[in-house]
Amino acid sequence: SWKERIVNDSSHWLDTKFGQQLVAEEDRALLVQCGYQTSNSKTYFLLARIGFSLLLPLLAMLVGVFIENGTYKLMLVFTAFVVGFLAPKWFLRRQAAKRSKQAGKELLILVDILGLLQGAGLGMDQSLQLIARDFRDVMPVLAGELEMANRLHVSGRTREQALSRMSEMFRSDALADLAALIVQIDKHGGAVQEPLRQFGERLREQRRMR
Repeated sequence: SWKERIVNDSSHWLDTKFGQQLVAEEDRALLVQCGYQTSNSKTYFLLARIGFSLLLPLLAMLVGVFIENGTYKLMLVFTAFVVGFLAPKWFLRRQAAKRSKQAGKELLILVDILGLLQGAGLGMDQSLQLIARDFRDVMPVLAGELEMANRLHVSGRTREQALSRMSEMFRSDALADLAALIVQIDKHGGAVQEPLRQFGERLREQRRMR
């Protein structure tokens, strides 16, 4: 279809200097943080940025017909261009903040469910795969990120590398602590319910303090 052709043709721009300026590393990191991890997500962002940068100045020109002062017209068009260029990034930042907040709310649920599954006799790999597969309704953000971490682990990454990506993405010390605890349990084994219970109690206490 014509939409697919536009996306495919535009994807080649991402590797050019022009594309790297329009979709910088910070923008690409924001896309990942928002959960837009498909191959076309960067292309859609590029098209959105170009589209808004052209559309809003055109609308400003139409409004500028009713403005007699030429300087005001120029300022209006320039402001519209800046807003159009930055609007997609503002949207991503808002989505990333919202998703990070949701991940913080889901963390305590993750700890509790992980403790229950470990108490039921499941291994760490089985527990993480089960959570990623069956708990999307309860934890839409963390279950999806755990699924990605499981894929990375299966593809050859260490458990620490797979989970550290998640904690770095949300810039969460609590997630980093949980990842370290999971890695320690995965490496050395031993009783896991008590450390997870203590970790959950600490999270509850921090939430009450806030």
